[in-house]
Amino acid sequence: MLRALANEGRTIISTIHQSRAELFEQFGNVLLLARGGSVVYSGSASKMLYYFESCGHRCPTNTNPADFVLDLITIDLQHADREATSREMVKGLVENFVRNTGKTITDPRKPRQVSLPAELGRMKREMAPFRIAYPILLHRGALNLRRQPQVVMARLMQVLGFGIVLSLFFSPLKNDYYGVQNRLGVIQQVTSFYYIGMLQNIAHYPKERDTFYKEHSDGTYSTTSFFFAYITLEIPLEIVTSLLFAVFMIFAISLPHTVLLFFIASINAFCAVSVGESVGIIFNTLFSHTGFAMNVASTVLSIGTTMAGVMSTNMPAILEHLNYLSPLRYMIRNFTPYSLMGIKFTCTDDQRLPDGRCVIASGEQVLKLYRLDEDSPELMLVGLVVAAVIYRILAYLVLCGKTMEFSFFGRR
Repeated sequence: MLRALANEGRTIISTIHQSRAELFEQFGNVLLLARGGSVVYSGSASKMLYYFESCGHRCPTNTNPADFVLDLITIDLQHADREATSREMVKGLVENFVRNTGKTITDPRKPRQVSLPAELGRMKREMAPFRIAYPILLHRGALNLRRQPQVVMARLMQVLGFGIVLSLFFSPLKNDYYGVQNRLGVIQQVTSFYYIGMLQNIAHYPKERDTFYKEHSDGTYSTTSFFFAYITLEIPLEIVTSLLFAVFMIFAISLPHTVLLFFIASINAFCAVSVGESVGIIFNTLFSHTGFAMNVASTVLSIGTTMAGVMSTNMPAILEHLNYLSPLRYMIRNFTPYSLMGIKFTCTDDQRLPDGRCVIASGEQVLKLYRLDEDSPELMLVGLVVAAVIYRILAYLVLCGKTMEFSFFGRR
């Protein structure tokens, strides 16, 4: 039927994976594509076997031509040595076709010249630009999240659950002698958002990464398109959960009830989770095994948490300098001053000094005791935001390095 329609002057375009020999004989022109959309042959179906014979690959007698050519251009992934050999052979066939595009090929049995269509020979699928790929990936990612409520719950409840746990332990904070340690304990515990960001990444990123690797290897879209679509879906959830966490900090745990501190708590929570997400992207990109990546990342995060500034106030000089790379340093040095400014502490008679004074009577004394009064909290807050941005850029560069793609909105 298709042949009859073609004989009437109509153009018939058909895509097929693997045809029978009888059906293959009905084809007029054939466009044969290897993995990634690379053209291996484009031209008359009747001359296809002659072309491959001229390349040194003769089709055995009584073999289906479709079976033969598909075996020829398929990479054998079952064994490492065969994979390397078959991959190199397919690469050679693609390069050979590009070299022979527009030239004539001789039929060894019929001295007739066949000219391959130059237009089809030059047709090589290019990577979709950012403006096209980004909205498609964003739409697909949103659908995937909607179809995986467990992932959404993991991203929401890890932050909110942590806020509930802190509330159960510390609510309400008091201004007595023990309240000093409790307030610093809350601040120290908030550094755990570093881990929570990494755990959120593990819940979602590895599967997205594997899908991206497969599609990127086919030249479908750029690393930039994938990365921006991923963070566009991730960041709104982090913002919402950080704002809700601030509600627990201000109203349940009873930090000072000010609008300023509410947003300070939100920004610190968001930046810490974001950096943890970035660390997760970095290590889950460098290492394909999620468990191993998590172990390495946890070690790095543990060092940052210990050196944040509450548990370690007198570190060696080399660690002090190394600590400037940790966003938790900036977090402790802005969140603690903002939460302790203007706080007055009381004590019982048996806790007073011989002269009748309390050991610690104000938030300013706490900051001086822990050497947290040496930096401007405003600058430390800016430093935290800058660190979160730098870590995210570093995650992007690591992903680009993994895919050997360094152009920002361009192609490989």
